[in-house]
Amino acid sequence: MEAKQIIPTNFNRRKFLKQASTIASGLLVCPLFSNDLMQRARFWEDEGTLPDLANCKDFMSDISFDLPRACNACHPALTYIQDGRLFLTWTEHDSQTEDLYGCYCTFDGNFDQPVKLSSEGQINSRSRVFSTQTGLYIFWVTGYGAHRHLVYRQLNGASFSDINLITENESAVSFPAITQVENNVFSIVWQEVNGKNILIKYRGLNNSQLDRGIIISDPEINSYHPAIAGNGGKIYVSYEEYQSKNGFQIVLKELHNTSIINSYQVTHSGAHNLFPSLAFDQNQQLWIAYQSNRCKKTGWDVPRWIYLKTLKKNKIYSYDGSIPGLNLDKKSTDQSMEFPHLTSTNDGRLVLLGRPSHNFAVQSQLSTGLSVPYRFPNDGWGGRGQWVDTVAVAQSLWTIRRDLRKIILQKLEFEPLPQKVQSIPVKLNRGATTKISDHMYSRYDFPQIQDRNIYFGDLHHHSGYSDGTGDPDEFYARSRDLLGDDFAALTDHDHFIGKPLQPFDWQSMIDCAGFHNESGSFVTFNSFEWTTARYPKGAGHKNIYSIDDNLPMLDHTIDGNRSTIEIFEKLAEYDAIAVPHHTGWTGTDWENADEELQPVVEIISNHGSFEFMGNKPLKHRGGMVGHFLQDGLARGLKFGFIGGSDSHGLIWHHGVGYKRNCYRTGLTAIIAPELTRGVLFQALKQRNCYATSGIKLFLRVELEDKIPGDTIQLDHPPKFVIECISPEHLYYITIVRNNIDYYHYGGEGFRSLIRFEDSKPIAGDSYYYVRVVTRAGNMAWSSPIWVTMSG
Repeated sequence: MEAKQIIPTNFNRRKFLKQASTIASGLLVCPLFSNDLMQRARFWEDEGTLPDLANCKDFMSDISFDLPRACNACHPALTYIQDGRLFLTWTEHDSQTEDLYGCYCTFDGNFDQPVKLSSEGQINSRSRVFSTQTGLYIFWVTGYGAHRHLVYRQLNGASFSDINLITENESAVSFPAITQVENNVFSIVWQEVNGKNILIKYRGLNNSQLDRGIIISDPEINSYHPAIAGNGGKIYVSYEEYQSKNGFQIVLKELHNTSIINSYQVTHSGAHNLFPSLAFDQNQQLWIAYQSNRCKKTGWDVPRWIYLKTLKKNKIYSYDGSIPGLNLDKKSTDQSMEFPHLTSTNDGRLVLLGRPSHNFAVQSQLSTGLSVPYRFPNDGWGGRGQWVDTVAVAQSLWTIRRDLRKIILQKLEFEPLPQKVQSIPVKLNRGATTKISDHMYSRYDFPQIQDRNIYFGDLHHHSGYSDGTGDPDEFYARSRDLLGDDFAALTDHDHFIGKPLQPFDWQSMIDCAGFHNESGSFVTFNSFEWTTARYPKGAGHKNIYSIDDNLPMLDHTIDGNRSTIEIFEKLAEYDAIAVPHHTGWTGTDWENADEELQPVVEIISNHGSFEFMGNKPLKHRGGMVGHFLQDGLARGLKFGFIGGSDSHGLIWHHGVGYKRNCYRTGLTAIIAPELTRGVLFQALKQRNCYATSGIKLFLRVELEDKIPGDTIQLDHPPKFVIECISPEHLYYITIVRNNIDYYHYGGEGFRSLIRFEDSKPIAGDSYYYVRVVTRAGNMAWSSPIWVTMSG
């Protein structure tokens, strides 16, 4: 495979993709740190100054490669083979099934023919690969749906061993982490669902012999995302414990053989401390990287950052000093820093890789701490994975990641570390765990509406599985325990900006929703965003919701899933519904609407309000004539109103949102007798709901025995009872009839009660809904009530 050289004049994403598209096949090599390009490289802060790169020489080279289904490749890993080659593994998928592939690669970018390592099962993902004197060990997760095993096999030249089980029970196994202790000796940890508990388990593998293994975590505390490292006969395992009102806390366990000999709590801040990563430095001192959304001692916030701590003389110390590059107020798309990968070069230089919200970055150890982050090139919105895998070779660090439309293999090359490096400044980690006191939002005890309750939740949110930030477990824990919501739905994109949702990721979303669903306490739905092109080229964007765990992820780029009519046929099989959103921005195909399969439409989100063109006081993004909700109602369509944040985890939604807190830009209120999946979903299908712009506002709209979403036939003037209880001072309440503002009522503090009779009803069919505006600028909309006047 012949390499082709491209020297970009800048690192503009659009230009890069244009250049890359000219290569039909083969290898793309991009030297990115030559002297004539350094001034044009995009560093963390584009303020005309460069970070200290004295520790780097020709910092990066870039090799990306096309695969048979390059767009569908994900979860890459790599290892170094002593004969001077790399071995790469990755997952490919078509529709609902994943295959595991691998290939050899030379340092100059020549790739052997890919080898299929496994196609058994529906899922083959999250691989890790290691080189030994007798060949390769390849570990991965395989199975069907929620019934999965962690397995391994050996590869010696072209000879494969059988596939061997590591886990004993078929369960929702995920997030394996492995460290190579000696030549053919490995220590393995993973996350596994056991009933209503999530455990961290450990096993040792010695020359193909597995030890009995142990449970690392407290069986009574849900634990997530393990990391592992070994040194001098000791094994260190770190993971998250979810302590409810204390948030997620990082713990560290020290093992010898299969016994835990020491246990440490690494974090104490009242926040979500997530995704630990472990590595040893030049002095064989253990370091722990993790991300946190902490804000002061007991608060939490939207932005998150990566922090460092270390184990020293059996005590935990924190990195002392300012975190390089830390900026929690950025409004652009490269906010925050998450998903840390901490590693070291062969001479012990610490290197920290992480992912800002929409690209990747790297920091390396200087004499007094860490450098500022350097953003990997070719960054842009979406189209990337979560983690970077690495392997040290001489003074280099080879990295591999899923990025814009490709798997990218990249080398980081460093000057040798001095024999003596000044210790990274640290301070003793003190204090007990603080409870999260910043409960900005809570559940309200509102009155009932005709023997039914009001339940609030966010039905539109994205995670790092598509083009958002964070993790599904973090999303549900935040919705339930920090934001005080009653229900939630994670709606990652089916296929967006060249990145399809992987089958394993979709199954993980199903698993996670099911695990967090608890009748009477907190309800979840199975959901994703079907993301076709803007109308009329496509049908716009629609969220799909179901309570059927067998709901397939319908990739809109695959034949049979490309149109609304096609997916409606499939949704009916799974009792699922579709919900268009930000219709005035990306449009929607009103002509294909269906009252049963598309019973509600999202009226408010981060992108603004889409009630009508020129909406006030909350404005909207875009302005496609004929695609606002009033346009759909004017067509005679029947649908209710819901709200969702459409949050991607960015403050001010990368500068286009109308609130700093992206999590509270849209909420749905469902009117239902009880908090269970089936009952809430049925109420949603019946349009018994209303929308708010993120506040928990009580809105009662009654017409005789009917509520929002219902229809009624009358032979006398309609008489409405409207009650509003708001956490903010009310400004005005408007009754809208047939898209006309028909009656205005000035707000009265925090509560208003209106009795309104339409003394001049229209013969035939009409619809009425209520719009509320608070003095702080928040809004709410009831679903319409459709009235047929006779006589």
